[in-house]
Formats: sequence, structure tokens, C-alpha cells
Amino acid sequence: MIKKIFSLFFFAFTALNLSAQKHFTYADIWGSSQFSARSVSSLKSMNSGDTYSNTDRAGNLIRYSFKTGNVIDTLIRIDELQSIIKDFRYSDYSFSKDEKKVLLTTASEAIYRHSTKANFYVFDFKSRKLTAVSENGKQMNAQFNPIGSMVAFVRDNNMYLKNLSDLSEKMITNDGQKNSIINGALDWVYEEEFSFSQGYQWSNDGMYIAYYRFDESNVKEFTLTYYDSLYPKEEKYKYPKAGENNSVVEIFVYDLASGKSVRMQTGDEKDQYIPRIKWTESKGQLCVLRMNRHQNNLDYLLYNAVTGKASLLMNETNNTFIEITDNLVFLKDGNHFIYSSEKCGSNQLYLRNVNNGSEKMLTNGGEITAFYGYDVKTKTCFYQVADPTPMERVVYSVDLN
Repeated sequence: MIKKIFSLFFFAFTALNLSAQKHFTYADIWGSSQFSARSVSSLKSMNSGDTYSNTDRAGNLIRYSFKTGNVIDTLIRIDELQSIIKDFRYSDYSFSKDEKKVLLTTASEAIYRHSTKANFYVFDFKSRKLTAVSENGKQMNAQFNPIGSMVAFVRDNNMYLKNLSDLSEKMITNDGQKNSIINGALDWVYEEEFSFSQGYQWSNDGMYIAYYRFDESNVKEFTLTYYDSLYPKEEKYKYPKAGENNSVVEIFVYDLASGKSVRMQTGDEKDQYIPRIKWTESKGQLCVLRMNRHQNNLDYLLYNAVTGKASLLMNETNNTFIEITDNLVFLKDGNHFIYSSEKCGSNQLYLRNVNNGSEKMLTNGGEITAFYGYDVKTKTCFYQVADPTPMERVVYSVDLN
């Protein structure tokens, strides 16, 4: 009897549920945005902390209030740019540190998953002038120096400097060659496996540039056919398959005062990875992450930019695999740094002493899925956690105490 009652209830509930369902069409799902996730794109926070910038549909660069969402002012009008260069359009932008200039990206072309090349222009907010970074071909990884007086970039596997005062262009490296030597950018493996594309970093004081040098001459080539026209074309790429030779990677530091580059002494082992480099807050000190090819042994090395000599800051090992992230912050006291690790079984934040190696866990909760950064004034870290279940995301903060 109980089974019959349960069956009647089940079928009645199912029928009611089916009658309430809506039949969706192909157009409902793919032809409209009613099921699309809501997101915010291209928003860039300004130095003031209470405003942000974004472009409107026309291409004007607008500053908004975080508090109200209202327009504060228009930083650049697209018609102003087009009065200088006809039909000028840009797809991305980045400010100098002092926000007195902005770097505009035009005519961007994809290379690999993350890398692109484009024509970059500098717009000066005071003079209202628009200046091409280079007239000698498209550039990669264009970036202001810390004081906004220069732009570094990569072209044809070599690094260059653009002086924005006299508009001179200086070559930093000269041995770059397709499918052989890469300076300041990355080979396919690094871009694909370590998820970044810019192969150089300005020091915090702008006196040095640390850059990657890839020697991929012994990496085997892979031929790819592009069927994009009546007559397909073939391109050859350096593409190491499992067990084959990888690029030999070195780190150099270019000294702007002397005009010379110094190789950092990363060891005799050639079959290794250098998945990240980062300048510390100490003058002329570079941190290099060095990893074995099995990716289960990671060294944090501190380098003297002038001599190229290293000291071991920290070593991390794992029985399986070490995940590489950008979660590394060196504090201004010169004695501590913050990093993330899965060594306790889940991804957590740690505060470590540079000098004696002592450390403490800053977090001890759910899996950290994103590290937003460190607030110097409040000495607070902001991060995202899968909490209270793996399907949810919550933002937390923790101070260094």
C-alpha cells in the first residue's frame, strides 16, 4: 500500500514538474544573451583608489566613480585621436605608473595562446600628443618604465628601448633570430605551460631590465599548414614533444647606466625551467624561480644584478608536482616575502623571513583559488577561497599578524 501511495505521489509530482517546464529553442540558448554569465571586462582601477577607467563603445576612455558608477570625466575622446591619425582605433590600453601617459594597442595579431604583436602608441595627457612606439615593425610586450620616460618592447626576437624624450630607439640585444634565439619573449613551451608571455621585467627603480634568453636551436621543428586561402601556406615552429630537447633558457640583466648585460648564474643544468622572475624591494636584487623538468623541485634564488651571483632563498619539493603561480610579494622592509604553496595539502599563504627562513601560515582554511594582492598601508592580504564548498567562492582578508 505504501509503495502504491509513493508511486502515485511520484508520478503526480513528475507531471506537475513537466507542466511547469519551458521548452527552450536553439535561438534561446545561442541566439541571445539571456543565459550568459554577467561579468565586468576591461575595468582598470586608478591610482586614487576610488575611480576606475574603461572604454565605451565608441572608443572614448572614460573615468568612473566606484561609489556611484557615474562618469567623472573623459580622459581621451576617440575623435581627438582620429584628428591626429585618421580612423585610429585601439583594442587595449595601459597607464604609466604616474598615470600621465597611456600606452594604446592597435592592429593586434595573435601569436600563441597569450602572446600578440601590435603597433603601440603613447598618448601624453598633458601635451595631448600621440607618438608611435616604433615605425620599424610591430612590437611585442611594450611596457613603460617605472617613471614613464621610456618604453621597452620586443621585435624580431630582440629587445629595444624607446626614449620618449628624444624619440630615439635603442637595441638592447642583437642576436635574436627566428626559430633560434629569443630575447625578452617566450618560446611556445613557456607560454603554454606557465601561462605568461612577457619575457622581461623592469626593476622597481627602472635602473635594470631582467630578461629571458631562449636558445631553441636544438629543438625539433613542427610544420603547421594554414588553410586560410586558395593556396595553403606552411609555417615551421620549434615544438618539443615529450622527452625531446627543450630550449636552453638563461636570464640576463641589462644595466641602463652601463649599457651592458650580465648573465645570471642559473647553474650548469640545461634541462630545467625558469618559470618566473621577480625583482625584490632591495636595490639590484632579482629573485629567480628555478625548477627541474619533472616540476617537483623548486628553488627560489636571489641574484645580485651586477655580479650575476646567486644565493638560495628557499627550496620546495613535492612527490608529484608544484604549481607555478604569480603569488609572490616581497615586502618593503627587505626582510620578508609572501608566497603561496600547496605543501600542506591545500593552497595556502605563507609569510617567510628572507634572512633566517622562519615562516608562518597566514591562512589555514579552504583552498585558495586566487590571490588578489597585498595592501601595504594596512598590511593586509586579500584572497579568494573555495568556501564553504568547492563550488562556491568567497573573498577574505588576513593581516600579517
